[in-house]
Amino acid sequence: MQVTHLGQAYLKGSEGEVLSLANLIVYSDRHYDIPALKFSVQPNLDYETIVTSLISEDFYNRWMNIRFEIFGDTEEGYVKAYVDDVIYLDEKVPTLFHTTDHFDFHIGAYRSGLSKTTEPVTPIVVYYDSVSKVIY
Repeated sequence: MQVTHLGQAYLKGSEGEVLSLANLIVYSDRHYDIPALKFSVQPNLDYETIVTSLISEDFYNRWMNIRFEIFGDTEEGYVKAYVDDVIYLDEKVPTLFHTTDHFDFHIGAYRSGLSKTTEPVTPIVVYYDSVSKVIY
C-alpha cells in the first residue's frame, strides 16, 4: 500500500491529543493498481475507522480547487470536502475531543507506508497555487 498525503486538517487536543481528522490523499495498493485521489475522514476520532470518498482516478495534470469545511463540536460536528465547489464528502461526526481544542492544516506531499512496500515508488509532483485558512 502506498499513500501520499497532499493535505490534512488535524485536530490538536487541549490535553495533548493529536489526530489527522481529514485528509486529501493519493492511494494505491496491490489490489487497486490505478492510483486514486480521495478524501478521508476519521469519524470516531481515532485511527481505527476511516471513511473515504473517491474524487478521481484521472487527476494528473489537472488543476483543482480543494476545500475542507470543518465545524468543531464534541458531538454534532461535521467535515465537508469539496472539489471545484462540488461536495464529495459530508460526514456528521464529532470533530473535537474537548470544547477547548483547535484545528490546523498542513499541506505538502509526504508518503506513508514506504518502509513496508516492495513495489517501485512512482515520483509525484504537486503544485499548490494558493492556500488560505479561515477559522470562524
